[in-house]
Amino acid sequence: MKTSLDACVVRDNRVFAYGWAFDGRCAVAQLRLRVTLADRRSVMLPVVAQKERRDVAEAFPTEPHAGHSGWLVYGAWEGAQAVALALVGVLENGEEFTCALAVDGLRAGDAAWDAGDFFRRLSRRARMWVRGDRRAKPQADGGATPEVWMAELRAALHARGSESCPLVFDHSMGGGASGYSAGWISQHLRDRPLVLVLSFEIASLRYTLELRSAHGVARIFHFITPPADALAGSGIVDEVLYNDAVSFPRPECVPDWLLAFRAQPGTTLHVVIHDYLAVCPSQFLLNDAGRFCGVPDLVECTRCLPRNDNEFARLFPPASMPVWREAWGRALAAADTITCFSASSESLLRRAYPALVPGRIRVHPHAVEGFDALPVVDLSAPLHIGVVGAIGWHKGAGVLKELAEEIVRRSLPVKITVIGSVYARCDASVVRSTGPFSRDDLPRLISGSGANVFLLPSICPETFSYVTQELIMLGVPLACFDFGAPADRVGTYCFGRVLPRGTAADLLDRLLRFHQDIADQHAELA
Repeated sequence: MKTSLDACVVRDNRVFAYGWAFDGRCAVAQLRLRVTLADRRSVMLPVVAQKERRDVAEAFPTEPHAGHSGWLVYGAWEGAQAVALALVGVLENGEEFTCALAVDGLRAGDAAWDAGDFFRRLSRRARMWVRGDRRAKPQADGGATPEVWMAELRAALHARGSESCPLVFDHSMGGGASGYSAGWISQHLRDRPLVLVLSFEIASLRYTLELRSAHGVARIFHFITPPADALAGSGIVDEVLYNDAVSFPRPECVPDWLLAFRAQPGTTLHVVIHDYLAVCPSQFLLNDAGRFCGVPDLVECTRCLPRNDNEFARLFPPASMPVWREAWGRALAAADTITCFSASSESLLRRAYPALVPGRIRVHPHAVEGFDALPVVDLSAPLHIGVVGAIGWHKGAGVLKELAEEIVRRSLPVKITVIGSVYARCDASVVRSTGPFSRDDLPRLISGSGANVFLLPSICPETFSYVTQELIMLGVPLACFDFGAPADRVGTYCFGRVLPRGTAADLLDRLLRFHQDIADQHAELA
């Protein structure tokens, strides 16, 4: 078994770590992180496994399982401190394995280690300790009190002729949500000298408060404990945008923070729905079986949540859905505006919160920039399925893996090309991935891929999906499952088809039929 711990941070009963692990004989089927606590108990945390690692594949070119050996964990537990970490897994042949992870400082308290990739670790072995006092007040830049960092904020505002500014709650993970907040900030900086951005860095397990101007980031503060309460009472903030708080370590506190800001005279609150964190800690609305739940009643939610290992769901240890809904319901009711990017999102939000005032929610789809060229697809060729994006589990990595297995089982000449990356070990005789790409290159990549029918394999209800809109604008045949924002648009698209989510065999049959139908339709128009 070959393993690597590339980075690890442990603080306040939370851990973020990533690395890679593979066996030369057999693929890894299951992976967990075992956290041994000071009171001799142990907890098992879910691990996102089979992430694509091209660097590891290049380092071990003869190893068939190196390319999808990446793993990542971000989780929390209740009770005592951690004293040891270990990867616990099962190979596809049923063999179990345990790999201890050497992280300095765990027994002494909170610790962090960042060692980079395999080859960089051989040359550098860089290590860094980061410690924090759980009882301390918010710490900025290594020890400044709230009075000190707020004095700096006031001075920066005063120097620009202002006493207050907007604040954005945001995650730091990129994607469409980050693009939206960047646009919102840019627009506000046309009229306001400064904007504050409060986020949480998973890689360091620290809160970050950025003071941004039209010229860039003017000041950055780092905190071990959240600065929101102190900031809410300062009078510095006069407008709040809740963009996204997925990954925040205490997500159950976020609604009260929003209410604290909204309670200040003259402060407005705007909420945008990029995912469903306001509905459930499992922000993609995937239940404990890994399927879209449809927002059931609270009895089913109460059963599901303690068993739910989907990404970020375990950051809410009490796992009480009534508590969650009550807190977020109050925050949503207090918001001046709530923006959804699809009618589907509005419907799901109202299913969770039927008491929301009619007219409070507005549906405003994202604007999507066009392309300078259109791709060419050959519909007369055998079915070649195209997929676009970074395809993690909720985006349908498991769907592609099972679909490839069904194609192999039937010995069909069907291929799958992922323009991007897929975080699952799929049969290489069927599936290939091109890696990261520039959006402007998408028409050219589609033309060169050989794909002639595209699939959006997301198993969660997307709130908008830029990829869906881009593929429609590019005029390629497109299929998706029958939920979320993509289904709204694909259902009215002349080259689109909305499919029920069944078995891999069902999906393959429907894609073969869709390919034949679209080829016949194209022949009639020719």
